Amino acid sequence: MKNIQKALLGIIIVGIFLILLMGTTVVSEDRSTITYTFGERSDLIAWSTNPDYMNDTNEHTYASTRTNSDTQLLTGNDYTPDHPTGSITKVEIRCKGYTSTEGHYIYLTYIWPEHGPAGYFVFEPHMTEPGQWSPWYEIGHPGHGKLLWSDIPVLDVEVKAVLGTGTFPVEWFCSIVQIKVTYTT
Repeated sequence: MKNIQKALLGIIIVGIFLILLMGTTVVSEDRSTITYTFGERSDLIAWSTNPDYMNDTNEHTYASTRTNSDTQLLTGNDYTPDHPTGSITKVEIRCKGYTSTEGHYIYLTYIWPEHGPAGYFVFEPHMTEPGQWSPWYEIGHPGHGKLLWSDIPVLDVEVKAVLGTGTFPVEWFCSIVQIKVTYTT
């Protein structure tokens, strides 16, 4: 019996040593995601053609512009106060869009009302209708670093049409902008 106990203890010690040697980490918290869509916009800062299509929450209708640097300010999303519980671990934004010719960009600038523009991402959509999704771009908060649930409803995003090296004339199209929140459960 003593030999069996010694053998088991040896196996346990070797197992622990191997785990430490390999750097294995065990994550005990579960993570979930929820996605919100922008449904409001500024009346003063908007793309020239069908600007409401960018904030109608329908990914198959498109606002468009033929003007370089034309910007649309999205000011509200469908967040509701009965949000999930848990700590936010990551917040990301993305859009769906396309251009009439290759080589042009859509800039997504995220804005915190109390701090102004905090950063932007450059999306080069392909020249394909019905558009493509940009990658998810991770955002942060300049004031307090870690994002809180109270930050989500006040987040604004500017969507800007930007000339690249592609051919001209060009028309930009954008149908929807989303926020994805990852949180612990």
